[in-house]
Amino acid sequence: SWKDENTLGIINTRYGKNVLWVYELKSRKKVKKELTRINQVKDFDIVRNGNLAVLSADRNGDHDLYSISLRRNSIKRITSDFYDDVNPRFVPGTSSIIFSSNRTTDTINVKGRDIDEISNTYNIFIYNIDSTKNTVHRITNTLSSNIKPMAVNENEYYFISDQQGIYNLHKYDLSKNIYHQVSNFG
Repeated sequence: SWKDENTLGIINTRYGKNVLWVYELKSRKKVKKELTRINQVKDFDIVRNGNLAVLSADRNGDHDLYSISLRRNSIKRITSDFYDDVNPRFVPGTSSIIFSSNRTTDTINVKGRDIDEISNTYNIFIYNIDSTKNTVHRITNTLSSNIKPMAVNENEYYFISDQQGIYNLHKYDLSKNIYHQVSNFG
């Protein structure tokens, strides 16, 4: 994930431990951060020109979201439940992240493990990391898999969905609260 035009973040596993490397290309400076308490990292993003990263990672079988300070050695768990939260991305110009999840509720810290609550469909959600509320804003509510969201700005989002049985690109406009299919494969 690119922090800016000069700084690249990479996560790899080294000797069984997850490590976040931040490389500054011009100065060739690199910073290593061990990601403790996390078993496997699925995806991550670094806020543009900032010092915060968000990642989707496995801990004890749950794929939750975590925020990581690039300056300090702190990892904060954002979600803590049995739902899979994947593909997190920062929304430019805001303190929000957009992500895909199979959650059926807008509460981010659901207690218990009711197997009947787990869905095979993924929808798009937004969470404000500066909020004190334990809720997310649902963007899509379909019976398909909506994955890999990308925010252009605070009102325009793109995501991939298999609503027609084949994955296609969709665009969501938050100001109008509508989305439409952009590509037409298949």
